[in-house]
Amino acid sequence: MAKGRGIRMPSLEEIPDGPHRFLLAELHHMYRRASRPVLRAIVAQADRMDLEGTASQETIRRVLKGLTVPERWSTLWAIYAPLCALADIDPDDLYEEDHGGYGGPDYITHREELQRRWNAAMDGDDLPIPSRTKYVPPHNVPQNDPWASATPAPSQGGFGGGISDDPPF
Repeated sequence: MAKGRGIRMPSLEEIPDGPHRFLLAELHHMYRRASRPVLRAIVAQADRMDLEGTASQETIRRVLKGLTVPERWSTLWAIYAPLCALADIDPDDLYEEDHGGYGGPDYITHREELQRRWNAAMDGDDLPIPSRTKYVPPHNVPQNDPWASATPAPSQGGFGGGISDDPPF
């Protein structure tokens, strides 16, 4: 590894597709967004934050290289939260997801997605990984919109071919 390049994402030969790799992809996504900080900068940022868990430089290195998956959520969060802060990204920002036809939540935060991937890696689940399509400001998230779930009334004949002018209630 050349000096100053940071830790690279392990190759497919090193960590094949599956829950562990999907977790690593999420971590490396934020690591890259934070401009690949040196490990001591991640630890220093974590020290400035009020986090339940801790992670040493060696723990961070081992996790980013794919050598281990933290057994405790608080340890993983002590790596990811500082990366979010260094990248100037709120881990509770919402994103709209494309699930490739598998369903699931339409909106998810960075924190929720990381926790979902960590649980899958811990349990060995082979969950389909959605792709985030865009940031959704909280005021644009549908909140109990009665029209969003309304089913159109069937046509009562005429020329509409299944389209009705009647309200859906």
